[in-house]
Amino acid sequence: MADVIVKSKTFFARLGALYQHWMDGGEGWGDKSAFAVFHDSTVDDVGSKAGYVQIWLLGWEFPDTLMVGTRTDLYFLTSSRKAKILEPLLEEQKARSDRKPCEPTLHLLRRSKGSGEDDSVNCRTLLQHVKDSLPEGIDTPLLGDIPQAEMKGKLAAAWTAALDESGVATEDVTLPFAWCMAMKDTSELKLVRTAASISSTVLRKHLVPDMEEVIDKEVPTTHADLAARVDALFADPQKISPKLVKGVVDRCYTPIIQSGGEYDLRPSAESNDKNLHFGGAIICAIGAQYRSYSSNVCRTFFINPSSSHQVAYNLLLGVHATCLEAMKPGKKLGDVMRAAKAHIEKENPALLPNFVRNCGFSLGIGYREGKFVLTEKNNREIRAGMVFNLCIGFNNLVAEEAPDGSKARVFAVMVADTVIVGESKAEVITKNAMDAESVSYILEDKVAKSRPVKSQIIAEQAEKMTKSRLRERDADLAKQSAEEKLRDHQKALAAKIQLENLRKYQGSVESSTQDETATTPADIMTYASTTNFPNDIRSVYSIHIDPEHEAVLLPIYGKLVPFHIKTIKNVTKADNCLRINFLYPGSHANGPISFTNEELAQTFVRELTYQFGDPTALNNIYRLIGELKKRVTAREKEAQEKKSLVRQERLIVDRTARVPKLSNVFIRPHITGRGRAPGNLEAHRNGLRFSAKGQQVDILYKNVKHGVFQQAKKEVLVVLHFHLHDAIMVGKKKTVDVQVYAEVMEGSERLDNVKKRWGDVDEIEDEQRQRRLLNKLNENFNRFAQSVEHITDGELEFDIPFRELGFTGVHHRANVFLQPTVHCLVQLIEVPFFLVTLSDIAIVSLERVQFRLRNFDMVLVFKDFDRAPATIMQIPVEHLDRMKQWLNSCNIKFYQGPSNMQWNRIMKTIREDPADFFQGGGWSFLEAPSDEEEEEDIDDEEFEEDSEFEADDDDEDEYEEDDFDEEEEEYEEEDEESGEDWDELEKKAERADRKAKHKHGGFSDEELSD
Repeated sequence: MADVIVKSKTFFARLGALYQHWMDGGEGWGDKSAFAVFHDSTVDDVGSKAGYVQIWLLGWEFPDTLMVGTRTDLYFLTSSRKAKILEPLLEEQKARSDRKPCEPTLHLLRRSKGSGEDDSVNCRTLLQHVKDSLPEGIDTPLLGDIPQAEMKGKLAAAWTAALDESGVATEDVTLPFAWCMAMKDTSELKLVRTAASISSTVLRKHLVPDMEEVIDKEVPTTHADLAARVDALFADPQKISPKLVKGVVDRCYTPIIQSGGEYDLRPSAESNDKNLHFGGAIICAIGAQYRSYSSNVCRTFFINPSSSHQVAYNLLLGVHATCLEAMKPGKKLGDVMRAAKAHIEKENPALLPNFVRNCGFSLGIGYREGKFVLTEKNNREIRAGMVFNLCIGFNNLVAEEAPDGSKARVFAVMVADTVIVGESKAEVITKNAMDAESVSYILEDKVAKSRPVKSQIIAEQAEKMTKSRLRERDADLAKQSAEEKLRDHQKALAAKIQLENLRKYQGSVESSTQDETATTPADIMTYASTTNFPNDIRSVYSIHIDPEHEAVLLPIYGKLVPFHIKTIKNVTKADNCLRINFLYPGSHANGPISFTNEELAQTFVRELTYQFGDPTALNNIYRLIGELKKRVTAREKEAQEKKSLVRQERLIVDRTARVPKLSNVFIRPHITGRGRAPGNLEAHRNGLRFSAKGQQVDILYKNVKHGVFQQAKKEVLVVLHFHLHDAIMVGKKKTVDVQVYAEVMEGSERLDNVKKRWGDVDEIEDEQRQRRLLNKLNENFNRFAQSVEHITDGELEFDIPFRELGFTGVHHRANVFLQPTVHCLVQLIEVPFFLVTLSDIAIVSLERVQFRLRNFDMVLVFKDFDRAPATIMQIPVEHLDRMKQWLNSCNIKFYQGPSNMQWNRIMKTIREDPADFFQGGGWSFLEAPSDEEEEEDIDDEEFEEDSEFEADDDDEDEYEEDDFDEEEEEYEEEDEESGEDWDELEKKAERADRKAKHKHGGFSDEELSD
């Protein structure tokens, strides 16, 4: 927060330009009497135009900040923390003597934490300022705003409600802001030039050499893989240039590489998963950003180019030069497209239908400005200082020289450059060669062993279309080992994660993450007055329970003091004493109560202990307090769950007889409180319905985040599992995981005294019957899953776990078998289920990886730092290498260490100040020691002191459930102090083995038994 500084000189210059454009009646302002710019933090919109305006004016994004401007004033409504950043602007404006006539007066309004009514008052005040600023003769204001996606924040709701209440009309004001941002000043043009230099360097020094190496060695490589190699450079910009630093460089899009007869010349194109074709045309595009300003460059390369390639490419170069001539100040945007078409009609009219729909678009903050696209119908004026992505090409061309069916027969050509419009002409600032000789390569036919030649495309065009660089590279390039590739990829992932988090927590002023809905001590009241005290109190020296008011009355110095049950953490009894522990300021788990900073400094009661002479009374009080605590906790939890439920659409029931259906299946969680009940699962038009015993559970297709189909192979269940976006109620339980399953066999078998002999006919028939049942159930569930995919047109696809990549581990006190899918890591047999979305994982920590140990632990740390890390313990060490390869293939960064870490402390540190954490290196403290350090002998004590975050036995669990909540379904975590850990058990086992060997003359009990 301290590093966020608004450059006042830039701010006032751009604010003056904006208001001057407004006062001059610039395009888009019309009759608007005011404007509003609001960037809602709840809107996940990468291309937020409101955010772009904030970056342009202030240099940073200010989430949950409302900016309202009239013709004479500009108001900021924001939090107190952000207001401190803006205060210097107000102070400087008061001291300035060179203030422009059109410059508005700045005002700051501060929001109050947790006060929705305060937001409403402030919003109504702003709208009143808008009405007061209207000139005479105008009664109704017209407010210009920048439309956004659906906003869910508190300030957004208050602003929307105030607008509706006031009756103020709104109109899109994106165009005038786009006009002001399109004409770049000197500092902006400098940033654009740097971004263009990065794009050019990445294409020339990285993408092209990588492509040449792939073609030279004939290594099958997909377009997506080649693009990913280049994309990793942006995570470590010093690989691009030593002058670049992290946090200011990014890419506009993932690099685009296309070949093999399939081309898409639109800006939204992506690299597909097909292999790079070693012939015909290869299109490569790179877009880089520097301090939010964008650039773009694209080139087409030819392998063994034909005369068709030559004709099309030479025409494209002519069109490129013609477009540059048309991009001059004073001309229209449509003149560029008209000049391009005129050149094509003159040189080769047959290719006009193959030309792109437009010649590019304006660049700036953000990649594409839709108001300034170079189309024939766009008659807006080109002005000095504008920056364009000049992007032209021909698609769906045919190389007549290539045989029918060849991938090289259909081709496309495309070039793109970043262009700055100067005072008299346009300047190309992406310095990449595009002449025919520089983009052409010649390979001999495979019959001639694919040896390169130095020249010759066509005899008369040898000078223009050749520059053979393939196969002239050093032949001694050693192939990296699998370990080196994994290490390099992991290093690139670490740099990428660090860069993304620096940009996330430094590129914008983070809004407060405090829970504004938490209960405060002032919200809790037991009795409004003493008249509400219970009438059946017989003694002021006894503990009384008042279930009606949910209070416990405790005797203190001869007075009964009421405590609400919410303030009590737990109650314990020992011998003849009862100890009552309270929630207090500064405790690690405050439950439903949120304490303020002022309350932290006050005196509080931490615990009270009472001695009983009658054990029966002690047990009775202990039981009553526990029951009251459970009842209140369950009620609060149920109310909170129902309150947070998202209203679902109604299921559209298909009344036809051909509805896909699974019969005699079960659902988890149970639909009734009396255990499981068999039912039917039906697939309807917009969702699924499970019905059993007159009750129903509806699951909408669009609410399914992940669908998993797990066949019964070595398990006793065949499963369809649904992981939902929004929780639903199944019976009386709120859940995001719903599972429909069928049993192949009973989970337990009845034991009797009858011994079955090998080859028993009945036993063989049972096995055959179970095998037939297993195959039938797998087939039925598979057919149902395919039917659902067909109904949804593929929008809902079922993942199938990769059993060969599975591994065993301990999760929630049970040894389970976990399996990866394409998008998840799952365990769907034992309750509680384990399903983690891979894209939600920030990093993975592999712990207790030591030579002497046969097991290790895995900790999954999520991108949502408020979410507790997931731990899987006791994974056999033989799965370690395979797990590393799998994590690496999923682009998940993993770290490896010899001991467990204190993740409660680590996550608490990160949540307190994420920006400071990543500025200090982020996850780098988890890196393994260097080779020199690994060679040193480190004893156990030194290892334990290696990091302040390593685990100890006294580390309290920050995520533990309420002490009274003992139900298995709540998935509470195991108390770390409840028993010996795995290291201690292993050490005891080793000591026992050594004693046994010594006792038997060097042989263990197992060896003697053998």
